[in-house]
Order: sequence, then structure tokens, then C-alpha cells
Amino acid sequence: MTPSIVRIAKAEGFLHSPVPGRTDRLPISVQGGAYVLPADHVAAIGQGNSLSGANIANRMFGLGPYGSKPSAIHSMKAGSPRLNMGVMGGKFKQHAQGGSTGHGKPTPIIAAGGEMVIPPHAIINRFGSLEKGHKALDEWVLMTRKKHIKTLKGLKPPRKD
Repeated sequence: MTPSIVRIAKAEGFLHSPVPGRTDRLPISVQGGAYVLPADHVAAIGQGNSLSGANIANRMFGLGPYGSKPSAIHSMKAGSPRLNMGVMGGKFKQHAQGGSTGHGKPTPIIAAGGEMVIPPHAIINRFGSLEKGHKALDEWVLMTRKKHIKTLKGLKPPRKD
């Protein structure tokens, strides 16, 4: 007997899971137009700490835990990080060739632990439109990866006692 696959309806926010990052094994549904930040990106913006990176992204997009709206306990009094997610050289160098960014309709995907789902309303609130937001987020992921690789290459090797 094969177990049935259960999808989480409209997952948002940080995906807590024992499934390693970059191992797509979590069957979930996201809102059409949502953006999935890769696990390596979430960890990189948190200086190697995925939960810290998720907290930074939550503040940037006005989200609470699991993509919810922030409560009074999770107030937004502290300023959101201001990252340069602008256009480089007047053009975006690359953007994902995903499906339609139709707003609202649940879309089944296979995700990985450590990834973060940014709901479409948060993208529109920050960037004005899904198209502009997806392009800016694609560029941010690429820039963060380049910066993280450069940082890792510059680290000293483990200390030998």
C-alpha cells in the first residue's frame, strides 16, 4: 500500500523541516505568484544561520512566523534591513523561467527544508507588482550567492591544535 501525499495548503514563510536544504522532498502548495527563497540564500543572509535569515526576510516583507502578519509581540519598531535589490547595469542579468505568476490560485510544488515562501501580497507591497518583485528577488538571490561565495573563499581554514 502506497502512502498518500499530503500537501500543506498555501504554505508561507520559513519551511521548518528535518529534510536538508536543496533536497526537494516537501510536497506543499503555495499561492500563485509566491516566491520561494532558496535555502542557501536564507542561510547566507543570516550569516550561516537559517533561522536568523528567515527572521531578516520576515522583517523585510512584514511577515510574522510562518508567513503570518506580525503581531504586537513581533512588532516592526526596528527598521527593516535595507538591501540593495536594484537593477545592475540597467538590466536584470537573469530571472527564473518559472510558470505564470497568477495571483492567488494554490500551486502544488515540491520544496526543501530551509526554504522560505514569500506570499504574493508581500511581494506586491514591497515592489509594487509581482513582475518587478520577482525580478528583484531573482537578482538578490544571485547577488547574495556571489557575495557568499566570495566570503567563504576568504575565510581562514579550520584551526589545528
